[in-house]
Amino acid sequence: MATNATMVAGDGAWTLQSLNTALEGRYAIGASLAQANTQSGADTPLITWRSGVLPSSSYGGTVYDLLVTQTASPSLSLTVYTGSCVILRAGQGPYLCYNTTVKTVTVNAGDATNPRRDLVIARVYDSAIGDSQTGFAIEVVTGTPAPSPTDPAVPAGAVPLFRVNVAANASTISNSNLTDLRTSTSVPGAVRSLLGGDPTSTTTDGYLQGEMRFRKAASGLPDMVEYWSSSGVWTSLTPQDVLCRVNFSGSVTIGSPDTFAQGGWTAVEDPYGMLHTPPGSGTYSYIQVPTAGRYMVSYRTSLNPGTGSVACSITKNAADINNSVVRDSKPATTGGGDGTWVHAWREVNLAAGDKLYWANWSSTSSTMQSSVLNVPQEMYVRKVR
Repeated sequence: MATNATMVAGDGAWTLQSLNTALEGRYAIGASLAQANTQSGADTPLITWRSGVLPSSSYGGTVYDLLVTQTASPSLSLTVYTGSCVILRAGQGPYLCYNTTVKTVTVNAGDATNPRRDLVIARVYDSAIGDSQTGFAIEVVTGTPAPSPTDPAVPAGAVPLFRVNVAANASTISNSNLTDLRTSTSVPGAVRSLLGGDPTSTTTDGYLQGEMRFRKAASGLPDMVEYWSSSGVWTSLTPQDVLCRVNFSGSVTIGSPDTFAQGGWTAVEDPYGMLHTPPGSGTYSYIQVPTAGRYMVSYRTSLNPGTGSVACSITKNAADINNSVVRDSKPATTGGGDGTWVHAWREVNLAAGDKLYWANWSSTSSTMQSSVLNVPQEMYVRKVR
């Protein structure tokens, strides 16, 4: 068979007898593990992998793989559950490590004066690349006591599991002193279950379009499955409306300049906890969207000045009319009992965390009531895509 006169050798092939080294084996295993995208342009496959815990077991919302907890009777010892993880060593591929029995590690007693932070880590050693030993271990890295302590450095060949907050003079550690720092990894095509150390931003930490992750309910958000889109954004697959509908109760005097919503607004529908009401006079109510996307925003209100003009607006990220995303105005109606209705609405693109404020304006003094002819004053936000 004829071949091209030019041939460039590849870097390896598993199961070739003369090449069955540990490094070749790790690269072969790595072909079935999630890779890590640097998010900096054209990435090179099979160079870096996503280090972290491989979630396989959960109960009551807790993932138990390499979970660290207090002992039954709190002491300076900690319990580390079974589980497996992937640890990347530079130029050496991914090490697949596992812990098949429950282990116990012990932290040092607290400093006499200052608190400190320790780390429980999973660490792989390889004497073939210069380490003092070969094997896998669960270790405690002891931090430095200080009035405002920081985490100690994570050594090469290790991933953090939990932070241990050790108070001054501490002789026991309880679960309240532990912070989950585990990050997750997976196999391509699987839904990756996020752990305590994983970022939840909608624009970072994706590596391949179509990758999926499961985000546990938190901060007003329900359980959510998301996929990494071709545009580099985590997009929800969860069939649950992102919406917030709020109504007004009471009465307020409206004039000029614009009057932004303060108290008196309550949620009629708000599964994500998007409505934030002011703690006191002089601050404003707002609706904060939890995920990026295209939203329908709508503010419908009726005022009754009798003369002049009325208007309403929705603004973004500030109670400032110069930040309006939509506004409606019209001459005041002089007849009828329902006042003058104004309705500002449109579809807008919003980023995760954007805040929406709403306001009324009247050229002459007017009063806004809770409802007019049983139709409520209403602010409404809903994600449409």
